[in-house]
Amino acid sequence: MILARGMILARGVILACGGISGSRHPDCPVFKYSQIEIEIEMLDDDAPLGDWGSRLRGGYGTVLKNGLCDHPDINDCRECPRFNECDYPRLFEPRVTLETSRRLDAPLKNVVDLPRAFVIDPPPIATHPHGSGERLTFGFTSLGPLCHQIGYPVVAFERFGEMGIIGPARERVRFRITDVRDLLASGRSVYVEGGLAGVETRDIAEAARLVDAAPAPGELRVEFITPVRVEMQNARLRDPASGLALFSDFHDFIYHLAMRVAGLWQLYGEGWVGQAGFYRWREGLLKAGRQVTTSHRELVMDRWKRHSNRHGMDVPMSGFVGSMKFEGDFGPFMELLKIGEIVHVGQQSAFGLGRYAVASRWGAAAQ
Repeated sequence: MILARGMILARGVILACGGISGSRHPDCPVFKYSQIEIEIEMLDDDAPLGDWGSRLRGGYGTVLKNGLCDHPDINDCRECPRFNECDYPRLFEPRVTLETSRRLDAPLKNVVDLPRAFVIDPPPIATHPHGSGERLTFGFTSLGPLCHQIGYPVVAFERFGEMGIIGPARERVRFRITDVRDLLASGRSVYVEGGLAGVETRDIAEAARLVDAAPAPGELRVEFITPVRVEMQNARLRDPASGLALFSDFHDFIYHLAMRVAGLWQLYGEGWVGQAGFYRWREGLLKAGRQVTTSHRELVMDRWKRHSNRHGMDVPMSGFVGSMKFEGDFGPFMELLKIGEIVHVGQQSAFGLGRYAVASRWGAAAQ
């Protein structure tokens, strides 16, 4: 099975990380995004229980590698002679060498595993095995140049459905795509005769500015819907079993959210402000964040196992879920909080971790 060539995020995207500055004031990150919802119908019984996020991401990556990789025997793409030319790492697993990472601007300085250009929002965790004929939906958010090539992920999931997702008895459970809906166009169907019609793309800064202005002072509640996974050496609060960080207050939350969003801005965005501009933007947010108080924190660790297609085994995972409540002036943060609802917070957000919703006394929780 071969995928069409030309599946590419951006030639030279790594060069754009090197600190090329724009003239834009660093008030809000700028990068394109699109959001679709993919509906699938199970063709076999006994689809696996548990979280499907890593399974969908793994299947997507497997199809891309089968179709695009000329050296499947090489595990680390950076060691491949075609690393700088191959589309697979750009589409699925963008990475750089340690030497290159040292030359990048912060926040991606010294980061070798770069942020993915997509976020999968998996179906709700099932309490019963999915049977033949049952329909499920999952979301797929594309970031940056991938927005203009959204047809390729859809084709990859079609191929994955033909291969089948691994079931509880290690058998393959097939599915087919029945519809694709554009969530930025009021859920309009764009799956026409097995092909994909045009999908709307927006500037994430414009989407962020659609949020209602927050009165000051106010009360804001954040619900962490899927587990948040944060690895940080100098974390102020840790889970003793896993060593993972937990958010101790609003400052912690905004710090990690700013790092996540800025990394996407740097890699996939427009008008990157350079390292000095990034620090000014982030420090302005953190300074304002110190004036916000944390009135409630109820976070618990969620522990589960995810299936790794690469290693052919289940891998233990953990992350926190729950809620936090804050009081203060949220005006400086509303755009960033809205962007975070789209791209999530923390590590491994590509397969759905770190999803949260904001609620407040002046608005309802995001869906």
